[in-house]
Amino acid sequence: MSEKFNEAVLALGSNMNERGENIVRAVEVLSKVPIVNVKKISRVYETEPYGVPVQQENFLNCCLKISTNLSERALLGVCLGIEVSLGRERPYRFASRIIDIDLICYESCKINTAELCLPHSRAKDRPFVIAPMHDLYPGEIPEYFGFESEMKKIDDSYFENIFSYDEIIKS
Repeated sequence: MSEKFNEAVLALGSNMNERGENIVRAVEVLSKVPIVNVKKISRVYETEPYGVPVQQENFLNCCLKISTNLSERALLGVCLGIEVSLGRERPYRFASRIIDIDLICYESCKINTAELCLPHSRAKDRPFVIAPMHDLYPGEIPEYFGFESEMKKIDDSYFENIFSYDEIIKS
């Protein structure tokens, strides 16, 4: 654990059971981790499953801007632990999921190992990550995250539905 707090982006997704409730529960649990500060929550986007081999329910997706003094690997461990505690199972790749918490960016950290790739290698190609990141950073996504600063905002018409986080809490 470092003394310095670093900014990171987490992407959350759910396409099983009460999707909105799953997102809210994950945010609540993350908010209770003493050295993780949730700074901002994007809108919640409903999308069709991306690149999955079998028919699945639509996803709800959002991103969180956080600050933490956990290392990037320790933060990944926290995210994986929360997934398990909320009932995530991994029967096969791209299976439906109660909750998915991906570490997308961690300050200017660049890692490419079997267990962690930062910035997330496929995030910039996924509208359900890019649109919420633009909510978190309405000007430009910080260059130190490793994404192209000229990355265009995705048009809202791409998504099935878009909700405010407050709407998800109340549903």
